[in-house]
Amino acid sequence: MKTILRLLLITLNIITLNSCSSDDDKEYPNTITVDGQSIELKGASILPIKERQEDFTYKYYHYLEVFGGDIKYVNLEELYNGTGFLFSVLLNAKSEDIEGATYTFNEKNGPNTFSQAGYWTSFDPDDKNLPAPSVITSGTVKIVRTGEDAIYIDVIDSNGKHIKGSYNLFIRGLYVRRD
Repeated sequence: MKTILRLLLITLNIITLNSCSSDDDKEYPNTITVDGQSIELKGASILPIKERQEDFTYKYYHYLEVFGGDIKYVNLEELYNGTGFLFSVLLNAKSEDIEGATYTFNEKNGPNTFSQAGYWTSFDPDDKNLPAPSVITSGTVKIVRTGEDAIYIDVIDSNGKHIKGSYNLFIRGLYVRRD
């Protein structure tokens, strides 16, 4: 009887330890991790850009910004202020509308790619010596527009820092700017 009881307790311990370890790997919505440091994301905005080509066709871009930490909007159209996190990326799109797609870093600027992206961990527009952004050199930005409506960021900067996280559009919304 003691042997059965010990085996039962050992089995319960193993089950408990295994069920707790899966929570450690869980990604939380509206957070981004910069080189191991988690930052709460608070907002996102996107500016659709339509550029006329020489052959009278159009090329479409979406300028996406995601911010968090202690950064606060100063003016929804242009300025942020504070310390925390600001990520910006120029997405090469297929149309003027925001569509769900995975955008991959590629310097050739094809559809569903990006070649210009960076982030700041402190941002003060009044500071004359504003630090340059950390430049993104690889990775993906995924926008999901059906069901969950989210932005997923998984990129690496020029210093090898890994930036990964997600922003849930359903919970916090997406501010679409129009010029």
